Amino acid sequence: MIVIRCLIFLILFVSCDNDSVSSGNLIEYSKIYVTLQSQDQIAILNSNTLETIEVIDVDLMGMSDGMGMDMGETPHYVILDEDSGYFFVSAIMSNKIGMYSMEDNQLISVLSVDEDPAILGIDVNSQKLYVSRMMVMSMGGMEMGSEANFIDEISYNSDGMTLVQSHDSGIPTPHGIALHDSYILTASNTTDFLSRIDRGTGDVSLMSLDVNVNDNPNLELNRLKPLEIAINGDYAFITCTAGTWQNINTGESENLDGQVQVWRISTLEKIASYDFNVSSKPWHIVVDESNYIYVALSGSSSVPGSAGVSKLYFDGQSFDEIWTTLDEEFNQLHGIAIDNSHVYVSGRGDGNLYKFDSSTGELLNSVNLVSTGMTRTGGLNLTKTYLAE
Repeated sequence: MIVIRCLIFLILFVSCDNDSVSSGNLIEYSKIYVTLQSQDQIAILNSNTLETIEVIDVDLMGMSDGMGMDMGETPHYVILDEDSGYFFVSAIMSNKIGMYSMEDNQLISVLSVDEDPAILGIDVNSQKLYVSRMMVMSMGGMEMGSEANFIDEISYNSDGMTLVQSHDSGIPTPHGIALHDSYILTASNTTDFLSRIDRGTGDVSLMSLDVNVNDNPNLELNRLKPLEIAINGDYAFITCTAGTWQNINTGESENLDGQVQVWRISTLEKIASYDFNVSSKPWHIVVDESNYIYVALSGSSSVPGSAGVSKLYFDGQSFDEIWTTLDEEFNQLHGIAIDNSHVYVSGRGDGNLYKFDSSTGELLNSVNLVSTGMTRTGGLNLTKTYLAE
């Protein structure tokens, strides 16, 4: 009897040990979703290798030729609901939002919005999407963007999407957007005003990003040019691209450093700001739970080596720079996403996806996804659920 028990124990031990070795050999990875703007596509990649898993045609107008040719939809931003198994994309030029299955990448639903949808915010608990407006700009000889005040609220479920309402933000061109438990936070790219919309009542509170220069939420200065907002707790971090600004009243020019501002959401109080330089053009931004902030620097086309990515830390009172990685090879860095140990950044001007070490800023890998077009890669996001290969 003792011998039999020992044999059973050995069998179980070896079996468990083999399972452990097998699990230890699996390599975890996330799925990265990147919009290919000039191709009207979304690329899905393995975060470990940056190999392409699948490329999806964005055909929200039903006009695709099946060959990945640009039909003018311009997919801009992508956001995920892993709990329900959906991902969503905003298409600037077709004024549409697409809803896809994360299981098979098939299009589930298409919803038209008023004009030029840009950045998406999501509340996966209530299954709500919030859509901002694209800033006015010229792209390839075409004018795009919107001066509308509205933030669209969209509900979604397995049957598709429904436009619930459009919130009046009180400011033109509300581009950056992020969700707080109680508020929608957005900022005007043209008037440098912050808008806080109560998600329950719809009440709007406004605050100037620089009250010494502009106290009128409808006066379009195009000065600081706030671009994106990232929220952690009661802190809102806002990128401002800034650059050279001409005062139309005096005719004088002023060089303004690109910056990240941090605001207390509950009081609409500015706490601090971090300045880069006039050619940096801070673009998309993410923040982790420890207040480490990662910023894509688009850079200036006239200043080689001005594009890159930066990691900052906010201690509740001020910013510290952890690292900044710049390179002449980078061209208009745009979207940004993070996991536990890496930073992923898209190049709008070069069509590349870059992978950096989040501790050191070292460039670990890159891959070209689009080799042609005025605006190549745009927004990106990645799954928080790890897969194994």
